[in-house]
Amino acid sequence: VSAGPRDFIRPALRAGGRLLFAGVAVKPGKPFAFGRFGGVPVFALPGNPGSVLVSFLEFVDPALRRMAGTAEAAPRFLARLSVPVMADPHRRTFLWARVERRADGLAVAPAGPAGSHRLLPVATADALLEVPAGAGELWTGTRVTVRPLPGIDGTAW
Repeated sequence: VSAGPRDFIRPALRAGGRLLFAGVAVKPGKPFAFGRFGGVPVFALPGNPGSVLVSFLEFVDPALRRMAGTAEAAPRFLARLSVPVMADPHRRTFLWARVERRADGLAVAPAGPAGSHRLLPVATADALLEVPAGAGELWTGTRVTVRPLPGIDGTAW
């Protein structure tokens, strides 16, 4: 799915199915949409690699868990920022991040520059750092929520 004129998914859902919502207040992943086609749930994921991964982890994985009867949520931890981070005023933001255990607890920093098209931060991250919408600048030492990426055992931090 796309936010631009080359989006063919939303029109197809409107024509032959039911578009339930399009666009979410999440960065990356704003174009995410959901609908039904012939009674089958359709998760329309954005095209950029970072956007599709965040959308899958944030929306699709929990829905699939519920459909399968295993609503166990992905674990989340609190960590302190080791660098300042700026929040988007209107959207909850997820940053690819690295977590490390320090004497005073968990510390987290972005794995690289933000951008849904950037692959290096995705490849080197072990967690998603969640930045609430409208939080302004989060200073070093601010406690934030982090979620280990699939395959990463967050309890090892």
